[in-house]
Amino acid sequence: MSLFRIKKQEDKIQKKVRNLAYLKENKKCFDCPTKSPFFVNTTNYTFICGRCSGLVREVGHRVKSIATSKFNGPEYLSLKYGGNCIARKVWLHDFPEDYEPQDHHQIRTFIHQKYREKRWLDKESLLSHTNQLKQIISLV
Repeated sequence: MSLFRIKKQEDKIQKKVRNLAYLKENKKCFDCPTKSPFFVNTTNYTFICGRCSGLVREVGHRVKSIATSKFNGPEYLSLKYGGNCIARKVWLHDFPEDYEPQDHHQIRTFIHQKYREKRWLDKESLLSHTNQLKQIISLV
């Protein structure tokens, strides 16, 4: 494949990722109330803000900037069939929908409870979703 075609394909995927960030369910950071997230948590394929991008790195998650990073096909598909809506069902299964952490300390504690302690994780949903993504990606 020529460099031109590779670049064109990368640009196409970038645009698709940006479009996913504009969807209603992805317009707010998955980990706090901040609107218009500019990062993707590539560990669980959610859209997050700048502050939370640093906090999720503290718990070992990988993060990419929507504006400056390149995304590959499997990453795009994981966001398309995942995103904040699916992640909420998986990572915040028994969590009250009306609560949102507000200050830095609350957000850090919330992220720690969510990802390190896995306090609200629905393991069956995680396994099912992971298997579904593997099937989708294998078809590409």
